[in-house]
Amino acid sequence: MMGRAATATEKQVRYALHLLGRAGYDTRYMGAQYKRLGAKMSERSGTVDSWLRGLSVTECSDLIDRLRAQPA
Repeated sequence: MMGRAATATEKQVRYALHLLGRAGYDTRYMGAQYKRLGAKMSERSGTVDSWLRGLSVTECSDLIDRLRAQPA
């Protein structure tokens, strides 16, 4: 039986929040703009912090990679 993937680390969450802010995203509340980052409609009604903490380590890593590839 496979276990659930580990959730994003505290370091990942903090770094992702930093990169989101730098890219012009609201870092407190989710909005429609998060759709392009892969957030489902049901997830976009909560806080950014909660969404990031619900991502797996791999999902958060992929998000960080995408955000780092965007021009500042």
